[in-house]
Amino acid sequence: MRYSLKITIRHLGVLLALLWVGGIEAHSQTDQPDGSVFLESLKAKWVNASQNSTKSGKTTAATSAKKKTLKKKALKKRKNKYVPPVLEDQVKTRLSKVKSDIELTYNKDVLGWVHLYTIRKREYTEEILRRTSFYFPIFEEALRRHGIPEELKYLPIVESALRPNAKSLANAMGLWQFIPSTGRSFGLQQNWLIDERMDIYKSTEAACRYLKSMNNYFKDWQLTLAAYNCGPGRVLQAVKKAKKEAKAKGKPFKRDFWRIYKHLPKETRGYVPAFIAASYTLHYYKLHNLSLSAPMTPLTTTTVTVKQFVDLQKFAKALGEPYEQIKLLNTHLKRQVLTANWAGYPVRIPKNKKAFYEKNKYKILTASRQIDRHNMNFRVRKVKYFPEKRPKPDRRRKVFYVVKKGETIASIAKTNKVTATQVRLWNRIPGDTEVATEGQVLLILKPRKA
Repeated sequence: MRYSLKITIRHLGVLLALLWVGGIEAHSQTDQPDGSVFLESLKAKWVNASQNSTKSGKTTAATSAKKKTLKKKALKKRKNKYVPPVLEDQVKTRLSKVKSDIELTYNKDVLGWVHLYTIRKREYTEEILRRTSFYFPIFEEALRRHGIPEELKYLPIVESALRPNAKSLANAMGLWQFIPSTGRSFGLQQNWLIDERMDIYKSTEAACRYLKSMNNYFKDWQLTLAAYNCGPGRVLQAVKKAKKEAKAKGKPFKRDFWRIYKHLPKETRGYVPAFIAASYTLHYYKLHNLSLSAPMTPLTTTTVTVKQFVDLQKFAKALGEPYEQIKLLNTHLKRQVLTANWAGYPVRIPKNKKAFYEKNKYKILTASRQIDRHNMNFRVRKVKYFPEKRPKPDRRRKVFYVVKKGETIASIAKTNKVTATQVRLWNRIPGDTEVATEGQVLLILKPRKA
């Protein structure tokens, strides 16, 4: 189904503001050498974001020990797990069968991302799969309400790995990675206590409005996705350059993502292929032997307004809910403690607790007023920062090699001037395997040319 949406005066005003006011890009614009580095930067967003959470010493130690034990068990299990090879023709055929209102183009860039999701970063993908049961129903409801493709629910996988407190180097925040100016343009409040870019529901609402307004202009979802990453202005500049180039060569010009591809920032070139590969992977994860274990429980929620001083940890205890769950539902609250405020702060709780809260409101809020001395947050005026020594960047060039008939791991290694052990390691192939399947896609890391 083609989405032809009428541009209202309000939408046009919003779009013009997005295009020309400046500083409106939703994401960081680091000059990435290739797609895999871009994904590594995304992983860094949500790994670093976990440091923002506030926990008591006992809870942190207990949780840390439990996580280490679970991680060891998981790693042991994965070592013996069969990893199906990525076959070029197979991926192409499967992708063509995915029903989507957004064009899912197949090419070598997409194939590289599929290899990354299903072979090199399997643990990353399995963690995303675990989170989909919680976040996808929220995204789907909002996308349906705004009349835009439900496949856009895969966008936060590329943006934040489904981590609501993810933060980029450009200070983009949340599931949908809004920078401060874009967030404010769409009504997301940001101050010392609240950052609604990390609000699961409000940021999703803002992202739907932003995507819809841009697609009203571009009339092409791949171009809209590119604009979401680098900003509408840069996409229009790329269109202008590509059009000029086509005219100089005497060729007809059609405005689409792949025609303007080489004129886009490097990160954006990997962005749409990463989205397409994420769509493929979420459809066919079982065929790649990826596990969906311990899925997050979906929740129906409601909001209560708190106007007095409250310690959220004690609030959760009085409400009879785990603190981790209340914290997850309220990632927009930057502090464990809420100060008294006449307007109040919105606190999200499970819907089945609303009646209990209303009935016991006075008791819950009274219990939440008390705060342990060691939990108090003090403002720090000046901090000396001693940066850790940064690791040297990987200078190797990533090449995806398609296996030909009769080739073996050893012959492929010899052709590419690497060792057979390295080929097995890069592609998670068991140590005693020598046979390679025709059409199989293998990652080869080669030294960059000087």
